[in-house]
Formats: sequence, C-alpha cells, structure tokens
Amino acid sequence: MWWAEAQYSFIYRVIMCLKRLCGWIKKQTKLKIDICKWFLPCLLIVAAVYTLYYPYYKQTLEFKEGTFVIKEYPEKNKDMESVQEKVAKNTEKEEQANPIGDWGTFGDFIGGTLNPIIGFISILLLFATWKLTRKTLDFTKEELKNSNDLLTTQQFDAIFWGLFHNLKRIEEILYKNGDYGQIKINEIYYDVFRCNFSGKDLNHSERREKILKNAELSQYFICLYQIFKNIDERVSLANKEEEKKIKKAYSNILRASIPTKLLQLLAVNCHERFTQYKQFLEESNFLEHMPFYIIEHEKHLNLGLLECLVTYDKKVFDDSNYYKEFNKKESLKIFFDEKIQDYKVYINKHLMRLFVDEKSIEYKKINLKIFLIWKSKHFGFVWWGTIEGKEQGKESCDWMVTMNGIEIRIGNSNLYLIVNSFSNNLIEIKENPS
Repeated sequence: MWWAEAQYSFIYRVIMCLKRLCGWIKKQTKLKIDICKWFLPCLLIVAAVYTLYYPYYKQTLEFKEGTFVIKEYPEKNKDMESVQEKVAKNTEKEEQANPIGDWGTFGDFIGGTLNPIIGFISILLLFATWKLTRKTLDFTKEELKNSNDLLTTQQFDAIFWGLFHNLKRIEEILYKNGDYGQIKINEIYYDVFRCNFSGKDLNHSERREKILKNAELSQYFICLYQIFKNIDERVSLANKEEEKKIKKAYSNILRASIPTKLLQLLAVNCHERFTQYKQFLEESNFLEHMPFYIIEHEKHLNLGLLECLVTYDKKVFDDSNYYKEFNKKESLKIFFDEKIQDYKVYINKHLMRLFVDEKSIEYKKINLKIFLIWKSKHFGFVWWGTIEGKEQGKESCDWMVTMNGIEIRIGNSNLYLIVNSFSNNLIEIKENPS
C-alpha cells in the first residue's frame, strides 16, 4: 500500500479532490456552511441510532397510507385466560406479542446507551472548550508580548533620539571657532595627526591623550558609546536575524551622521584600550566609509591612522572601497598583512629598502641632475643638484606617502620625485602628479 501510494499518490489525489469539492460546497451558501466537516459525525450518529433502536421501531411501528402508526394487537379478557392459555401465550413467537408494555424497558435501554454517548460528547466538548481557551490565552499572551515589545521599542527610541540630539549638540560645539580663531575640531585633528606634517612625532598613547584632554571631544565619544551600548542591550528579539538587522539600521543612522574627521579620531581613540567600544565598531562595520588619507589633503595617506587601523578586525571595513583600493597596492597592503604599528618601520623596511642611510642617489635627465639623500635618523629628505643649468644648494624636501609611493617635492616648484621600491623604476619624475 505504501509502495502504491509512493508511486501513484492515489490517496493524496483523492484527499485533494475531496478538499476542493468541500470548498465548492461550502461556497454555495451565504452562511458558508462546511457540510463536509459535519458529514462523517452525523453519519456515525445515524448509524448508531439505526443499529440500536430499529428493532424496537420495527415491532412497534408500521407504515399505513403514507404515515407511521403504532401496530394494533388484539386484547383478550384476562379473567377468562386459563393457566394453560397463559403458558401457551408465553410460548408464542415474539413478533405476535404486543411490545408496548416493554417500552419502559426500552426507555431504560435508551438511557443506558445514550448516557455514555452524551458523557463522551460532553468530554469532547470540554476538550474543545479547553483547546479554544488555550488558543485564546496564547493569542492574548502573544498580543501582550507584542505590546511589551512595542513599549520597549518606544522607550528605546526615546532614549536613542535623546542621546542622538545630545551628540549633535556636542558636535556643533566642536565645529565652532576655538581660542586661536580656527574650528576646534580642525585644531584637534591636525594636532593628533601631525606626525604626517612638521613637528614632533606622536605615539599612540600621546594621540589618545590629546583626544581625552579635549572635554568636548571626550564627551562626544562617551555619548556615542552610550548610544552603542543602548542599541546592544535594549534591542533584543527572539529572531536573531531580525535583531541583527534592526541593530545595523540604528548603527547606520549613527555612521551616516558622523563627520569623517571625527570618524578617524574615533578609530584612534578606541583601537587600544576600549575593548567593548572597539567591538561595537567592528560588529556594526562602522568604519566602512572612512577614507585612509588626511582630510583636505586627499593624496596624503594618514599614517598615524593606519597604525591604529591594523589592530581592528577586517569586518570593521565591511565592503569599503578605500580598503579595497588600498590592498590592491602591493607596497601598501603590507601595512595590514604585517600589522605594522609604527610607520617609520614601514617606510624604512619596505618603501625605502633600496636606499642606503644618509647616502645620496643621483638622478639624471635632460637639463636635470638631482642628488637625493634619505636621512632615516631624522626621517626626511635632503636634495641638491642642477635644474635647467641652475645650481641648487642643499635643501630639505617636503614629502608625503601616497598611493603611488613617496612623493618628494623639489624646491617650491611643481616638480615631484616619486619613490616606490616596488615599482620597476625606483625613482620617476612627475610634474604635479595627480
């Protein structure tokens, strides 16, 4: 039977046909009465009544002239009946006796058979009532849970947007002019990342200290941390995938509202000591749209920032175009591959690996003769030579690390030397390279 059903699905097709038929029958009345649902129980009840009570009706009722009437039996004078007649009467066939006198027994029979049936039906109805009550309670419980979730969401929204408005208020203060007439955030930004410009170099601790010493910026990052913490603790759903989507949506709102300079300073602030803060950034892919260069100096890679970024998990960048472009360059991807946390090591070991310390390299071209010295101890370049027949004295060079390598500006002109030890040409001349 199982094999036949597996091969031909006969029972399945019959059941599907019956379901379609029952659906069609139900639609025939405006009350949408489901006859199929009650057909089998009614059929069983009729069969039981017929089996139990038909023999009594057959002996008691007869069909005459289109109606059912009680059968007539001749009555005899009881006083004239002899003992022999009574004995003879008792021996007559059952169908010749009048069963009217047995209807009391018949009533007892009906009661004896119906009471268990009615009791069983009562139990079924009680079970159905319990089941319906349970469904109602489950539905009520679900509605109550939804109401609680809605209330929790409303409370979370109130806290989230309250903290968010406070965050923007602090941001407005940071973008006002400071004591030296410049915008406060610009002063902090160039002070923290000045290792890429002139002045004393800073290590990681010193950069973080400069951030923490600024009251407004420190308060800004604390407020941002509280928002992350509320998102993580208050958004809790049974469906973890849905919970993750909601958390991502709120973190995306935050990410879209934070200026790029503050994003870079945030990456420096969290990379070393604030483990949970750093984890929030990684889980929300918070640095996906953050560039790796100095803001307002697009060519100039922010080496101080890169030293901090190598400590983060790569998921913090998610689908970042900046990260992809950076890792396309063999000379740059080393930064993340080896997790270099000191840009001087990177430049000496990789970009300037073919230069000899404090030795000159001569570069000749038509009307151009340049001697270049790399001073790794003082970390800079000195050049002298002849340009268009004019002798030049020793001068310090302005230089920066870009996606092309190290670009060295010669004098005050637009003439640049590009040094890249990973290129076929160690040194090439470009005028104002893009």
